[in-house]
Amino acid sequence: MGSILKSSGNYIEKQMDLTFGKEKHLCGKTTIARLYNEGRAFIVFPLRVVYITQPRVPDTNDNQATKATNRAIRPTVRLLVTAPKKRFHHAVDRNRYRRLLREAYRHHQTALIEALNAANITMDIAIAVVHNQLPTYADTESTIARIIERLIKYIGEQTNSRTQIGNPKRQEEAGEL
Repeated sequence: MGSILKSSGNYIEKQMDLTFGKEKHLCGKTTIARLYNEGRAFIVFPLRVVYITQPRVPDTNDNQATKATNRAIRPTVRLLVTAPKKRFHHAVDRNRYRRLLREAYRHHQTALIEALNAANITMDIAIAVVHNQLPTYADTESTIARIIERLIKYIGEQTNSRTQIGNPKRQEEAGEL
């Protein structure tokens, strides 16, 4: 069963589904290097999260937008999941941890995507493991839920600061003028 594309303005977005396809994976040396060099970070034990936001750029060619494929549309969130060899010496353990993280993210991604769409921005996220014990799925899921809550809070703060900068009445009310 294929996914349904719906048009919203100049964008064609996939309808909210709980998939984590190739287009949602963060790839490329330059993109990852930029994320780690310019991104902001926080820790929700046992995970370290690095993220960077950027404004969504509208397509200028409507004809191209109508014929868009998954590769032509930049997803709202791209995710990189790492489990270092230093923490998990066996590949089986690294793969299991990454699989747990991706599955937990897949189930909780909808709220984050909705917040990003409302703010009209995109986000790249890297999640790295900083502890050397394999957790249960329940622990992983609760950690991912806390991470997404924190990212949504950041998006809200960023959106509020952008509207206050551009609106003199809000600056006046805040006592900045």
